Amino acid sequence: MTVSEAVREHAAEPADELEVGTGDGGAPARRAITRWAWRLFRREWRQQLLVLALLTLAVAATTIGVAIASNTLSPVDATMGTANHRVTIPGSDPNLSAHIAAIQKMFGPTEVVAHQPIAVAGSVATVDLRDQDPKGVYGHATVRLAAGRYPNGADEVAVAPPVAATFSLHIGNVWHQGGRDRRVVGLVENPQNLLDEFALVAPGQAIPPNEVSILLNTTDARFRAFHLGDVALSVEARSYAGQTAAATAVLALGTIGLLFVGLVAVAGFTVMAQRRLRAMGMLGAIGATDRHIRLVMLANGAVVGALAAIVGTVVGLLGWIAFIPHLEGLAGHRIDWFHLPWWAIAMAMLLAFLTAVAAAWWPARSAARIPIVAALSGRPPRPQPAHRFAAAGSALLLVGLSLLAFAHQKRPPLIVTGIVAITLGLLFLAPLGIAGLAVFARRAPIAVRLALRDLARYQARSGAAVAAVTLAIGIAATVAVSASAAEAEAVPTAGNLPTNQLLVYLAGPGPVGGGARCPNRRRRNSRSSRPASINSRPCSTPRTWPPWMRR
Repeated sequence: MTVSEAVREHAAEPADELEVGTGDGGAPARRAITRWAWRLFRREWRQQLLVLALLTLAVAATTIGVAIASNTLSPVDATMGTANHRVTIPGSDPNLSAHIAAIQKMFGPTEVVAHQPIAVAGSVATVDLRDQDPKGVYGHATVRLAAGRYPNGADEVAVAPPVAATFSLHIGNVWHQGGRDRRVVGLVENPQNLLDEFALVAPGQAIPPNEVSILLNTTDARFRAFHLGDVALSVEARSYAGQTAAATAVLALGTIGLLFVGLVAVAGFTVMAQRRLRAMGMLGAIGATDRHIRLVMLANGAVVGALAAIVGTVVGLLGWIAFIPHLEGLAGHRIDWFHLPWWAIAMAMLLAFLTAVAAAWWPARSAARIPIVAALSGRPPRPQPAHRFAAAGSALLLVGLSLLAFAHQKRPPLIVTGIVAITLGLLFLAPLGIAGLAVFARRAPIAVRLALRDLARYQARSGAAVAAVTLAIGIAATVAVSASAAEAEAVPTAGNLPTNQLLVYLAGPGPVGGGARCPNRRRRNSRSSRPASINSRPCSTPRTWPPWMRR
C-alpha cells in the first residue's frame, strides 16, 4: 500500500468528534472568578466609596445605639447588685432574725443589708444609712470606694458625694446626725446609681434598722413556692426585658436604615455592572457561564458588605468607648465598656453583609442575561417592560402598609416586615413611575427632556434611586405623623421635677406678681415670713391651675 492510498483510507474513516467540556469548571473556576473580582474591587474601590460609607455608617450607628439602649438600669437594678431577687422585711418585725434565717435556709447564700433613714433638715428627703458589707456576695457591685477607706469601727462612716455635698463633709470631719457622732473616713458611691444618697457604716451598726433587704439568687417558680407566714414582704425581681426590648427596637431602626442603604447600593452596583459590561462579555466569550458572571458581582457585594461590617463595628465600638464618660453623667451610673448585647451587634454585621450581597444580586442577574455580543458592544440593555412587576409591587406595597397598620407602633417584627415589603414594592413600582414621567419628555425643555430620557434609558439604577428617595420621604413623614399623634394622645404630667421638689403656680401666664394690684387689697406686713411672690398675686388674672393639679 502506497502512502497516498493509506492517507485516502484514513480520511475515509469517520473522524472522532471533539469532546467539549460541559461543566462549569468547579471550585478552581470559582476561585479564579473570586480572585478576579477581588482585583477589580481593589482597583475600583473609589467608585464604590459611597456604598461603603453608607453601610459603615449604618453599622456604626446601630452598634452605638444598641450599646446605649442596653446600658440603662432601672431603679430596682441599681440596688440589687448581682442578685436577681430582693426581699425587704420591715425592721419592726418581732421575729426578724428568725425570718432571715428561714430565707437563708431556703435559698442558700444570701446577703443582708440593713437600712436606717436619716432626716435632712429643711427637706423632705432622707439619707439612707446603710449597714452593708462592701465585699458582700451580691451587693459588692453597688459599693465602690472613691477616696479614703471603708468604715470599720462603730463610730466611723463613709458617705456618698451627694451626702457630702449636702452636709459639707470631708474626710476627717465628724458628722453629727441621727443622734450620734460619726467620723467620716471615706467617700463611696453606688456605681449603678451615682445619685444614690447613702452613708455606709460597718456591719451591725445601723441599729435599730427601719427595714432589712435580703439579696438572693433563685428562680421565680421557686420563690413563688416560698411562704413566710403573715409577714408583709416587699419582693422585687430583676428583669432584662426592658434592655432586650430597647436593643431590639434599635436593631429594628438599624434594619430600616440598612434597607435605605440597600436601595442606594442597588443603584451603585448597577452602575458598576454597566462599567464592567465589556469585561464580563470577554469573560463569557472565553467560556464563562452565567453563574460565573453572577459570581463576579456577588463576590464584589460580599467584599463590600464584609468590609463595611467590620469597619463599621470597629468605628461603632470606638465611638461607644469615647462616649461612655459623657453617658455616665447623663445616665447617672458607671458603665462597663464591654457590657454590650453582642447578639445585636452580630445581627447588625450580618444584616449589613446580606444587604450588600442582596443589592448586588439584581444587577448580577441582569448582567448574566445580556448576550455576549451585546455585552462586548458596551450598549446598555433594553429596558424591561415597566408593567411586568407592577402587580407584584402593588401587592407588596399593600401588604407592607397593612402590617404597619396592625403593628400599632409596638411590634418591631411587624414594623420591620412591613418596611421590607414596602421597600420591595417601591422597587418594583419605580420603573412604572419612571415610564410615566418619560411621557412628558417631548414637550419639556431640553434639560428636563434629557434628564427624563436618561432615567428611562437606565431604568434599573434609576428605579433603585427613586425607590430610595421615596422610602426616605415616607419614613420621615411616618415619624412626623406618629410623633404628632403621640403628642396629641399624651396625658399631661407634672413635668420632669425630682420627687423632692414641688412646683406651685400662682397665676396665669406671665411673670409671677405682674399685672395690676387690687386697689382694696390690704398691704401685708413687709416682714411677713411668706415669700413676696405669694403675696403679690395679681387680682385681674384668675388663678389657673395646670391639668395635672386639677386632678
